[in-house]
Amino acid sequence: MAAAAGRHAEELTLDGAGRVLVSPNLREYAGIDRAATLVGQVSHFELWDTPQWKEKLAVARKMASNTAPPGAESFTL
Repeated sequence: MAAAAGRHAEELTLDGAGRVLVSPNLREYAGIDRAATLVGQVSHFELWDTPQWKEKLAVARKMASNTAPPGAESFTL
């Protein structure tokens, strides 16, 4: 399994319990301090610092519950 960080990639292997050890370099790049959240869809996933993910998710939910973005007010389905 390859993990990318900017222009860097690292080969990661699963341990006997099926876990991946994320290197200090990648944890620093992702801003992961303690708890992490795995977010994925189909064949891709992202590893987020849990508090940062919760903040991003709250912003996205708030935006989704508001009115349409500027220029899309007259858009209908």
